[in-house]
Amino acid sequence: MTTTEPVPVAPGAADGSQSMASPEDCNGTDDDCDGTVDNNLSVDLAPCNQAGACALALKVTCSNKKWTCAYSGSGYQQKETLCDSLDNDCNGITDDGYQNLGVACDGSDPDKCPNGKFVCNATFNAVVCDESPTGTVKVEVCNNIDDDCNGITDDPWTAQLNVACDGTDLDKCKNGKTACAADQQTTMCVETSANLVEMCNSKDDDCNGLTDDGIGLGDACDALPDPDLCKNGVNVCDPLGSGAVICSGDTYLTEKCNGVDDNCNGATDEGFELVGYKCKPTGSSCSSGTYQCSVGAMKCLGAVCAGSCVVSGSQTVADTCGP
Repeated sequence: MTTTEPVPVAPGAADGSQSMASPEDCNGTDDDCDGTVDNNLSVDLAPCNQAGACALALKVTCSNKKWTCAYSGSGYQQKETLCDSLDNDCNGITDDGYQNLGVACDGSDPDKCPNGKFVCNATFNAVVCDESPTGTVKVEVCNNIDDDCNGITDDPWTAQLNVACDGTDLDKCKNGKTACAADQQTTMCVETSANLVEMCNSKDDDCNGLTDDGIGLGDACDALPDPDLCKNGVNVCDPLGSGAVICSGDTYLTEKCNGVDDNCNGATDEGFELVGYKCKPTGSSCSSGTYQCSVGAMKCLGAVCAGSCVVSGSQTVADTCGP
């Protein structure tokens, strides 16, 4: 008759059917109640460092109720010195001792920008700056940014920027500043002030080297709105300091009966249209006179008949005296 080893049961179980089995541990006890002590052990229960390289290098044994952890091979190091992306000393930290790993850096390219990262070198004993493929050489352009990270913005345009300049407006004044152009390779003049025009103020307002030019200063002028059209005044600067040009010294001229366009309106002797028509001089018994200009005025001039008067019958032909 075969005898079966009793299975431990939980204290107090009514029928003794509740199992007391647990995972086998290295403790000299048949924890899993299979009749054998310290068999079928799981190394996960061992108090061994199983991180990093130790996961491959660990050899675990159980003897005299004690776990023994042995490490060898697969890159294990008691004190980590390798830079190989492995946790060689199995302390849960990869490549400790190489604190710069993954830190931004600048390599041997022409720029000074930290657009690379420190990585382990080919012999696994140091770190090097790797800018490829993520890093590219940064070239300086004119954009108000230090593109190549050398501490100088927009070199080699530094000397050409923020310089007083004159743009495309009509004046010659340097009231603008040079700035980066849209192509980021050249500079341009940026003027924020309005085009400056010459004023009558004894100054060179438009910066062309001439004072009060192009505004008619000193030219003959007609002071409007006087009735004549004669330019017998002179343009001068407004004495009130407005910068405007005003006409000074103009006098009003009226038309005279003298065959001259006295008021400069393009017509001669207007208002004296009766010149040449017959008239009767004062005290004359005959209309033998005609209207004529004399010393700027229209007068009735003509001979006075001593005898009879022969009428011409025309307004413009003078009468004649008879016998």
